[in-house]
Amino acid sequence: MEPFNAGRLNKRVTLQKPGSTNNDAGETVTTWSGQGSVWAEILPQGAAEFERVRAVHSSMTHQVTLRYRADLDNTWRILYGTRVFEILGIVNAEEKNAILALACEEHG
Repeated sequence: MEPFNAGRLNKRVTLQKPGSTNNDAGETVTTWSGQGSVWAEILPQGAAEFERVRAVHSSMTHQVTLRYRADLDNTWRILYGTRVFEILGIVNAEEKNAILALACEEHG
């Protein structure tokens, strides 16, 4: 794997964690709470290290790369402007707790 260049993290994104509440009809609905804004790189599908993830999640549309966070999991989502990315899988690059590469699916 080539050395990571932090300059590639050029998109400001918001991380959101799911929660739930009941609406007026008493139905449980998903709510999203912001967990902070971070710098990220967003690339269309195609990164070689995600071949295994794509085999399981054929709906992967993008790879999102950001600095390591221990609290992030694949129930969260990413907002970039009006774009929403569901996290399908997370790779801790080289197991160094420095960079996370996320397999994501964009939802419109």
